[in-house]
Amino acid sequence: MLFLGVCFALIAASLIGTGQTLQKYALTQLLQLPPLPHSDSKDRRKKKPEQTSRTKSPYWIFGFSLCYLGEVFNWLALGQTSASVVTPLNIVSVLVAGTLSAVFLGEEVNRSQKKGYLCIIVAVALILVASPSGANTSLGSTPKEVLESLSRYEFLTGFSGVFLVQTYLIYLAMFRRTSILLLTAICSLFGAIVVVGGKVITSLLGAAATSSHSLYSTPDAIPSLLIIITMVVGSVVIQEYFKQEALTRYSVSKFQPIFFAGFNSAAVLSSVILFKECETWQGLIAYLLFFGFAIGIILVGSQMIQQVEPKPTEK
Repeated sequence: MLFLGVCFALIAASLIGTGQTLQKYALTQLLQLPPLPHSDSKDRRKKKPEQTSRTKSPYWIFGFSLCYLGEVFNWLALGQTSASVVTPLNIVSVLVAGTLSAVFLGEEVNRSQKKGYLCIIVAVALILVASPSGANTSLGSTPKEVLESLSRYEFLTGFSGVFLVQTYLIYLAMFRRTSILLLTAICSLFGAIVVVGGKVITSLLGAAATSSHSLYSTPDAIPSLLIIITMVVGSVVIQEYFKQEALTRYSVSKFQPIFFAGFNSAAVLSSVILFKECETWQGLIAYLLFFGFAIGIILVGSQMIQQVEPKPTEK
């Protein structure tokens, strides 16, 4: 199960990284900008109207399709192993995109970025070694058992708490002064909802496929599935809106490292607690401390990737 889940997650990250590179290539062609990693933001704003034609580019459409195909494999991975294993592996998409951009788009990978990639690889390896992958993360063997698991107080209080917090955070972002930490918190929590919701969906469908009880014969199974799917799709849309809002206000080098660390922390914390991936509270606390240390390494590595080495001045 662990091996299959890791394989699905790696396939997902490779597809997403390749898709992002194709989309980047298409946009640089449409914007008529050189494929450099740090183009002038003023030039991008001036030529923004040309982005409306991106849907006519076969490269952009193919890259977009690969990204969503990668998300499908992410869901398959969540059905096989813990989110504490699947979620950190999403950083592989950054490595794939960086490598392909350097090879095919001519983007330079400097020494600082190479060190950043190495830090990320080491941190992800540490997370995979310490992940509670041996725990039983299944919500049940039948659709009825899965639905009963969703009625536990952990899920009810967890989703209710996240809903209240998100409502307040969105209110602050829409009607009060916003900040990069506020937008990161909103995007991270919605990302955690997508991860947990995706694992619930795969558990429900997997239980129906492997047992003699179908979804149609289980009371409230179909309505519950539709509600969860609606929740996941809505979370994806709202998360993308606030992510674009953050990228409009702040540079990628400031937002992306904080978002990756926040998203992984929220997704792994919610998954480990809700699916009881650690058998004891002592094990949970020990894992979270180790995970926090690894996230710190990833944060440092991500910041190093975003750094640009100064060009030597001519005397």
